[in-house]
Amino acid sequence: MSQSFNLHRIGQLVRWSMATDRPYNVKSFGMVVIMECIFFQIINLDYFLGHGQNGVQMARVCVLAWLFSLPAAGGSYFFYSYYMWKDGIRELILLPASRLEKFVVRFLLPIFVQLVIFAVGALVADFLQHFVGFIINREPLRWVLPDVFNSVSSFFSNLSGLELFVLIILAFWVNSMYLLGANLVRNIKFNFVFTTVVLLAIYIAAMMLISNGWQFVHHQGILLSIVLIALTILNFWLAFRLFSLRPLIGKFINKL
Repeated sequence: MSQSFNLHRIGQLVRWSMATDRPYNVKSFGMVVIMECIFFQIINLDYFLGHGQNGVQMARVCVLAWLFSLPAAGGSYFFYSYYMWKDGIRELILLPASRLEKFVVRFLLPIFVQLVIFAVGALVADFLQHFVGFIINREPLRWVLPDVFNSVSSFFSNLSGLELFVLIILAFWVNSMYLLGANLVRNIKFNFVFTTVVLLAIYIAAMMLISNGWQFVHHQGILLSIVLIALTILNFWLAFRLFSLRPLIGKFINKL
């Protein structure tokens, strides 16, 4: 194995990151369970009132937004949990591993952990809402997750192959933007806000373009995919470049 990429060092980095991020991950899991419990209770109330399909549609929108935002905005988690630990970034830079190994671990691990937290939190929340319904003798007593899963599956099945491909590439591009923002803006608390403002500006410009006659046809979808792939690669390279040159102490904006 090359000196810049060693599985043993990566394993040590994963264990260090899990230990360092544990307080944030525990708090995140608790928040996810509470929010999803409330959300599932609202859906059950909608069923009780006779508007079950509306509740499922609402659940589909929320789950799709959550599933898209976690991988897409996952780049912002690169340093995020370290704000609770004063010397976290400094210790990360000083760890006996290459910058490439640190970059890969800190990029992929938080996204994976947050997706696991979301999935496990959903299972726990559905069990709790079912248990509460059984205790209070609520009718109909039902599991929420199967309906949500079927609704989300139907959404993806209705997309064409090109639309699904563009959606995936778009998620990677947004992810790379948040990753670049996390490494560009050294203030850990505000890099997410900075990147979100930039993306909102791009979104507004895109909506103005669409209103002026842009239509999602085959050749335009392919062109959009090529542009997004090129921008994604550029963003990942810039983010790694910034991380590689990151000093122990710096100003608000990192420099190439």
